[in-house]
Amino acid sequence: MVPPRDLDRLSHAELSGLVIAQFEVIAELQRTVAALRDEVARLKGGPGRPNIKPSKPSGMERATEPKPPDRERPKRG
Repeated sequence: MVPPRDLDRLSHAELSGLVIAQFEVIAELQRTVAALRDEVARLKGGPGRPNIKPSKPSGMERATEPKPPDRERPKRG
């Protein structure tokens, strides 16, 4: 991607588009680097990346989830 000659003349929307495109390129490069590091570790005979599972949601995350509707219980008496 060739950068424009004069960034000062671009509109806000055009600049936002460029920033988003750069973030996408950076994310793809980070994935590529991680894959290549794993491959190098594998070829050297060492372990690859550990398989870490995501943890349970924290209390703050659970507090922001919508609560299930209350079931009506039959009343005694």
